[in-house]
Amino acid sequence: MEWLQNYIVTIAVIGIVSVLADVLLPEGNIKRFARFGISLVLSLALCAPVITLLKQGDLSAALDLELPLTDITSTEEEIENNITRMVQKYSGFESASCSVELNTLLKVQQVTISKNLTEEGVVDSLLHEQSQKNILLLISAVYGVEEANIMIEE
Repeated sequence: MEWLQNYIVTIAVIGIVSVLADVLLPEGNIKRFARFGISLVLSLALCAPVITLLKQGDLSAALDLELPLTDITSTEEEIENNITRMVQKYSGFESASCSVELNTLLKVQQVTISKNLTEEGVVDSLLHEQSQKNILLLISAVYGVEEANIMIEE
C-alpha cells in the first residue's frame, strides 16, 4: 500500500504549491496562467492511478495486491464445464469435451476441444465447418483466447 501513501503525498504537495503560488503571485495574467497550469498538473496527478492501470492492464500489479490463493484445479474445472456446455450446443459437437490451460493470473491460455465422435452419423461438412468457426469466435470473445490457441481435435 506504499503506492497509496505516495499518491496522497503527491496530491498534498501539489495542493501546497498551488496555495503558495496563489498567495505569492500578483493579480493578472500570470496568476491566471499559473492557476491553469497547476490545475492541469493536479488533474494529471489525480488520474495517475487510472493511467497506470491502462498501461499495465493488470489491476493486481498496479495496486501491488497479492491475489488470494485460489484452487486452480476447481477454477479449471469450472471453465472447462462452461466451455463444454457452450460447445455441445453446436451440431456435431453434442458429445464434445474440453480441457483448458490457465496462466498464473487464472486467465485461459489454451483450449483443447475433443469431439468424441459417436455413431450418430456423418455431419454435413459445411455445417460442421461453420460450427467450428462459430465455436472459435465464441470462445475467443468470451475468454479472450487467441483463435490460434483453440484446438479442435477429431
